[in-house]
Amino acid sequence: WGLLEEWGHQSSGDGMQHFGSLFAGTLPSSSHARWLEGKDGLKEALVEAFKFAFKLQYDVQVYGQDESDAGVASLFAELDADWYLGAEGGQGWAAAVEAGRRNLMAV
Repeated sequence: WGLLEEWGHQSSGDGMQHFGSLFAGTLPSSSHARWLEGKDGLKEALVEAFKFAFKLQYDVQVYGQDESDAGVASLFAELDADWYLGAEGGQGWAAAVEAGRRNLMAV
């Protein structure tokens, strides 16, 4: 349990809230998150990788997405070009709408 607390969980009920916060780009308060804050671009890359991994698993489970290397590369290219994954209603969401992103996903 100490490890979970170290990553910002206060109780076992924090799982979905923790997931939603990560998807929105907010890391829990922990020494690990503070370490990431000091690394230029690493936090953003980690959060983006988390969102891509979630979308990949969602598509695999719901739609039967191709899990081959080529299928994953194709999905990631599509996500990068045509999708906004993140918090609804913030600056990123508004920018995606204004830019004409056809696909928006928030958790």
